[in-house]
Amino acid sequence: MSPAPGDRGTEVASHWATHAVALDRASTAYDMFEHRTDGCVRAVIRPDGPSAEEPRT
Repeated sequence: MSPAPGDRGTEVASHWATHAVALDRASTAYDMFEHRTDGCVRAVIRPDGPSAEEPRT
């Protein structure tokens, strides 16, 4: 997807994430990304949750 003319890259990238995890699960998210387990392509670590490493839909 290309940005529209004049767009300064303000597109939200959260839709590219395959997994979102809480900060306390960051090491699990990194391991999932490194080994591509559970189809993990891009993990987002959020300080406010979610607490499970489930795929985003």
